[in-house]
Amino acid sequence: DLILQYCIMDNVRTGVECSGNKYRQYALVTDNTINATLYGALFYNNAGSDYNIIAGNFIKVDGLSSGVGIAVRESKNSVSGNYEVAWNHEIRVVDGTAGIELLNVASPQVRCNVIKLDEGDEQAISSTGISVLGCSFANITQNSVTGYTRSNTSRVGLSCQVSTSCQIGCNSVDSTGYGFHFGSSN
Repeated sequence: DLILQYCIMDNVRTGVECSGNKYRQYALVTDNTINATLYGALFYNNAGSDYNIIAGNFIKVDGLSSGVGIAVRESKNSVSGNYEVAWNHEIRVVDGTAGIELLNVASPQVRCNVIKLDEGDEQAISSTGISVLGCSFANITQNSVTGYTRSNTSRVGLSCQVSTSCQIGCNSVDSTGYGFHFGSSN
């Protein structure tokens, strides 16, 4: 089990990495301040864990074009861990790929997060506020995504692709090239 609260991680490549949580284990990452170059929080291969909660954090990712604020990745969505990404005060991504990225996760709960996509040196980089790919039964509600200009069509507020039975509601997107993008089996 992991409980990480009220910590400051400054000038790191990855703020928190959590993998291998199995049955009857959990991870709780709350109320931290993270300034990273690649990942603010990276969760992967936690199939069968009781719960993984990432909440109440201030996260800034700046430095690498592949940077992601919070990445949650599983190998198959049929045996994924239980994830909730909620109430993060600010997830700021400068020239990175995503604020929140969900890959092959079953029933993730993503709610009440504030995501800001900022422009840095690499203006052509493609980035997404919330990216949902290969997930089932995702619930994405009450999030706010803000970009820096609507003329940059490589920025997307929320993208849901190759996912099934996703529920998306009460989200706001401002100043991105595309507000919402849906592709394949939604």
